[in-house]
Amino acid sequence: MSLKRDLIVLSAMIIMLISFTFAWSVNDSLTTYSSAEAIDVGAQTAVTILPSPFIAQGNNQIALTVTLQNSALSAKTVTMYILPLDVNGDVISGCTPATVTETNILITMSGTRVFSYTFTKTDLRFEISSFQIILDDTTSGILQSVYYNEEGTANAPKAMVAYSNTTAYPDYRMYELIWSAERKVSLSSTGGTQIVEVRGEYNPVSIMRDTTVVVSLNTGGYIDAYTYDGSTWTMTNLGRIGTSVIAGTRPFDVAYENSTGRALVVYNNQGTTGTRDLACRIFDGRNWSAEAYIDDTSSSAKLTYYWVQLASKMVGGSTGIAMVGLNSARYANAWIWNGSSWGTMTALNTGTKLVTSASYEGCAIAYEYTSGNIIALSSSGKNVRYYRYTGTWSAEVDLPMGSGRGGGDINFLTLKSHKVASSNEMMLLSLDSAIDAIARYWDGSSWQEQIVLDDSMNIATRRCIDGDWEPTGTQFIAVGGNSAVAAISYKTWTPAGGWVPSASGTWSTFSGLTTAQDWVQVRTNLKAADPQVLIGTLDSDSDLVITTWTGSMMANQIEATATSLRTFEALDIMPSLP
Repeated sequence: MSLKRDLIVLSAMIIMLISFTFAWSVNDSLTTYSSAEAIDVGAQTAVTILPSPFIAQGNNQIALTVTLQNSALSAKTVTMYILPLDVNGDVISGCTPATVTETNILITMSGTRVFSYTFTKTDLRFEISSFQIILDDTTSGILQSVYYNEEGTANAPKAMVAYSNTTAYPDYRMYELIWSAERKVSLSSTGGTQIVEVRGEYNPVSIMRDTTVVVSLNTGGYIDAYTYDGSTWTMTNLGRIGTSVIAGTRPFDVAYENSTGRALVVYNNQGTTGTRDLACRIFDGRNWSAEAYIDDTSSSAKLTYYWVQLASKMVGGSTGIAMVGLNSARYANAWIWNGSSWGTMTALNTGTKLVTSASYEGCAIAYEYTSGNIIALSSSGKNVRYYRYTGTWSAEVDLPMGSGRGGGDINFLTLKSHKVASSNEMMLLSLDSAIDAIARYWDGSSWQEQIVLDDSMNIATRRCIDGDWEPTGTQFIAVGGNSAVAAISYKTWTPAGGWVPSASGTWSTFSGLTTAQDWVQVRTNLKAADPQVLIGTLDSDSDLVITTWTGSMMANQIEATATSLRTFEALDIMPSLP
C-alpha cells in the first residue's frame, strides 16, 4: 500500500483501542467515536463509511457491503483497502481474496459509492472477527480514515418447520412471507427407518443465526442430528435410545446456550449402566463432542426416560439450560446446565406423588424471562407439583389443576414464558384424562386461579392444546382441538381482559384445512413481525397443517403434508431469533 509506515502502525493501534467508545483529539478538535464509526486521522475527511455488518452465507463464505459517502461540496477520489481480521487483529491467511484494493474511487459531490465483496475460506465464519477498512485520499497522499466492523450477522428465514413424512429423513419448509415448497434433507437416518419425531432450534448467536440443529428419532430407536449451516445439511448419528420406540413419547430434546451458540442434545441412553441414565452431546458449530452421561441418582439401576425437555436461559449472556425428564418409574427430575456440567439432580415428586403416567408429558420447565428464575412442574393426579429455583430450589407446593371439580388425572403440561423485557409471567396449560383443558397464569410471584377452558377436548392421549405469548404486548393465545368442531379453536388472554371468549367450551374458530386436531403446537415469533405466532396441527387424518396468527386473525394456512404420523408429535416449528 502507498501509505506511510507510521500511519499504518497508528491505524493498527486504533483498531486495538476501539472495542469501546473513546475520544480522539485531532488538530485541537475533540470527536467521540464508537466501534461502529469512522475514525479520522489528520484532517477530517469528507468521505465516510456507512456502517453495515458483514453477513455469513454458510460456514465458508462471508459477504461484505461497503458504502462510501461524500459529504463535501466537491468530488473526491480515494483508494480503499479492506483486510479480513481474526480475533487477534491479524489478517486472515488463506482467504480469497486475501485483501481488497480499490484505486481511484471517484465519488461525486454529496454522492455515494457501494461495493460488494464475497470472501471465502473453509470455516471462515468461525475465524473472522472484523474487517479493517482504510481510506487514502489520493490527492493529499495521507491516510484519511479507518473503519472497524466488529460484528457480523447472518440472514435466516422467519421460521422453519421440520416434520416426519413417512421417509427416513426429515422434510421441511421455510417461512418468509409465505411457506416454501416442501424440501427434503435426503440424508437417511441411521438404519434407514422412518422418522417418527423431530426437535429443532435456530442458533441464537448473531453470526450463526442461519444455522440450525434438527434432531430426529426413528423407528429403530436411533437419535440422529441434522445440522444446517445456512446452505448445506449434514447428518450425524448421536446414539440410540433402545431398539424400539414407545408411541407418543419423546425421550430427547435440543437447546442452545444463548451466549456461545453451542447446541446440547440430551436423550435416553440405551445402555444398562446405572450411572448412565441419560446421554448428552454438544455441537460447537463444526464438531460433536463425545457422549457424556447424566445419572438419575434416585436409583443405582439404569432407568429409562420417556420424556426429556430442555429450556434455554435467554437473557444475561448465559450458558444456562434447564432440563426436566420423566422416567418409566413415573418420577420427574430436574437438572441445570451451567456451561460445563449438569449439577445436582432435583426430584420433582415422591413415591406417594408419582406422575400420572410415563406415557404422557406430565412435566414442564421454563425460565422466567427477566429474572432467570426457573419454574419446574410435574403432574400427580389432579394436582401439579410446583418448584421454583432462585439460586436454590424451593420446597414443593401443590397446585390444583382440576382437583375440586371432578375431571380426570393430568396427562399433559405445557408451560410458556412471556419473553418480553421486564416480564416474568408464564402461562400453564394442562390436558387431563377426562379431556379437560385448564389454564393457570403465573404473574411473576404467584399463581392465579385455575380456569377451565373446555371440558370436551378432542383427545386425552395426545396433546391437543398448546399456546404461546405474542412477541410484544401482553396477549397469550391458546389453540386447541375441540371435539364439537372440525375447525381450529382458539382463545386469547390478557391481564386486563382475561380469556376471550370467556365461557368454558366456547372458542373462536378458524375453518380451514384441518379437522379433529390430535396434536397442537404453538410457537411465538420473537422477531416481532408478521406472523406474530406460528401454529402446527396434526389431525386425525395424519394431515400436518401450518397456520399463522397475525395478532388478530388466522392466516397463511397450508397443508405441509397429508402423510405425517398422528401417533407422535411428528413436527417442530422453529422460529429464528432476532
